[in-house]
Amino acid sequence: MMTLLATLVALAHAAPTVPVRTVPSPTPAAAASSEDVALARMRDAVSRADWDEAARLATAFPAAFPASPNLREAAYTARRAAARVVPDMRKLLVLLPLTGEMAVPAGRLRDAIRMAAEPGLSVEVVDTHGDPAACVAALESGVLDGGASLVLGPLRKEEAATCAPAAQALRVPMITLTSSAEGLAAGDHVFRGYPSVEQQIAALLDAAMQVHGLRRFAVVHPQTAYGESAATLFESAVRARGGEIAIRLGYASGQKDYLAVARQLGRKDFQGRASELRAIKKAITKEGGNAEKATLPPVVDYEGLFVPDGYQPTALLAAALAFEEFPIGAFVPRRGERPVRLLGLAAWNNEDFVRRGAAYVRDSMFVDAFLASSADPTVLDFVDAWRARGVGEPTMMDAVGYDLGRLARVVADGGGGLAGLRAARLLASVSGLEGFGEDRQALRHYRVLTIGETGVALLPPPGAVEPETGSPP
Repeated sequence: MMTLLATLVALAHAAPTVPVRTVPSPTPAAAASSEDVALARMRDAVSRADWDEAARLATAFPAAFPASPNLREAAYTARRAAARVVPDMRKLLVLLPLTGEMAVPAGRLRDAIRMAAEPGLSVEVVDTHGDPAACVAALESGVLDGGASLVLGPLRKEEAATCAPAAQALRVPMITLTSSAEGLAAGDHVFRGYPSVEQQIAALLDAAMQVHGLRRFAVVHPQTAYGESAATLFESAVRARGGEIAIRLGYASGQKDYLAVARQLGRKDFQGRASELRAIKKAITKEGGNAEKATLPPVVDYEGLFVPDGYQPTALLAAALAFEEFPIGAFVPRRGERPVRLLGLAAWNNEDFVRRGAAYVRDSMFVDAFLASSADPTVLDFVDAWRARGVGEPTMMDAVGYDLGRLARVVADGGGGLAGLRAARLLASVSGLEGFGEDRQALRHYRVLTIGETGVALLPPPGAVEPETGSPP
């Protein structure tokens, strides 16, 4: 009994049990949230031009977040606060390699951009010399010291790869002028303004497959980085649309004789097709002809031939195909054959292609963002203004620069900044430019072109033009 009483007394005097609350350690998500808050405060101080607050926050940021990928932005914020330069929404910075191997196209781009952007915008053009480090230095100076709020350039992919992360850290919208995607991965402030190979191929196949009904293709390409990439993109796009690739061949870039390429493309295997050749010779002899001149006809089990190369080598290739008795262009060596349609990209849009390729490139199909002979009033005005400068005919690159200069004015009129660039649209365009999509690539309408009787022209609808027959010289 006493033992039970002692137990009850002990329980009555015992301290009440309080549940222990465990406080979890900060999670990575919580730390990231803290960093996001710090970044937001720093950016807000810059937007309000509160330079003392911006400097304080930028100085504190590295100590609080030493492993942050945003340390470069904090360093730029500190420099911006020290300079105390407010971004000018009507100041455009243009970064181009005005000396070196790209000087001529860069100079034309500069002039086209200025034609469209001035006098509405203040345009600062800086020569990067094609040097990535010089490009970054010019970008930093133009934005931090000069107050530029929008950047056009650079032109070379090596510069874009280096300058794009700097533009992202500076939080200044940059529209690169490269034909490749270098820089886009840097972040949401980097855009791609030049016509891409992917977009050209998509427009080409929309016309070839959806409008003209081609389903099976051959691919012949130069063995260069560009040629290999374009061929692979084309092949993937064809298959994604339910089409087929019959054969793909590469050739050495810069060669002058394409007969071996033509024979390989035509699968002229004289040993493997010996019985076929004997039958051809026998038929010729029976008709009283010279069997020694007999040759194997090419195997052509495709409707379109894609050649991602310039117009000069393509013209040589087309002549070699005709020599090897391919039905190509307006040349049909055997009655009833349907010519193979040559398919290409913007590099074919040159009147010299008509002279070099002659009948063998007739009725080809290629795309470009610009057509100088267009009857569109906006294009006519641009072409007239360009010709008045006495520098020859405008090119697609000139048209792209002109439209981007015009778009820069629209951005400024809309309040500038990233939001202004995303919302900007051109109602009328020279190079097919409309604005930018969610992927930060240019939204662009492409023209589908051909070689007609009078030169480069818009491709007519199916059945509107019948190919002419002829024979090689």
